[in-house]
Amino acid sequence: MIASAVFLVSALTALSAPIALENGALEIQVQPETFAIVSFRALTESNFVMPLPVSGDAAQAAEWLDPGGLVTDVLPSGEQDAALRRGPAAVVEREEGRIVLEGPVSAVSGLRLRKEIILGPRGDPSARFRVTVFATRSEAQRVYVRNTVRLPLCAWRGGMVPYGLWREPNPFIRRSSNRLTTG
Repeated sequence: MIASAVFLVSALTALSAPIALENGALEIQVQPETFAIVSFRALTESNFVMPLPVSGDAAQAAEWLDPGGLVTDVLPSGEQDAALRRGPAAVVEREEGRIVLEGPVSAVSGLRLRKEIILGPRGDPSARFRVTVFATRSEAQRVYVRNTVRLPLCAWRGGMVPYGLWREPNPFIRRSSNRLTTG
């Protein structure tokens, strides 16, 4: 009976499966509970980003959290602002090759983040990632958006570059405006 109760509690606090977008060339997975992109990969390659393990309990807590993967901070206030960094997010729009996530309003800054991911046409190894900051208060604020990606330490296979050895041009990603394209 106790083992059953422990299993039930752990099942209730587990994260849901990430939501996957796929276009025949790329797959991107997002985790709404942590407001992060947890997988970005060409279908023939391994994951380009490195998510960190997050328990369901940690995801439901109100504290700041680093889920790894690709996350967004709003500076100067957002780096330690849990609501902006880690959500949880709601899926506000979803269609083939496109998802829009919206985080909660921050009690600290009154800001809200919206993240939109749009895959290129079927078979096109490209995607767009757009982050929009909304102010819910009337006072003017100057903020900066910072997207941070955690890379695997040993990732030479598949054209990926280990952390600390990034070089331009990167053999895996070409950057043009806000459009990421695998090489």
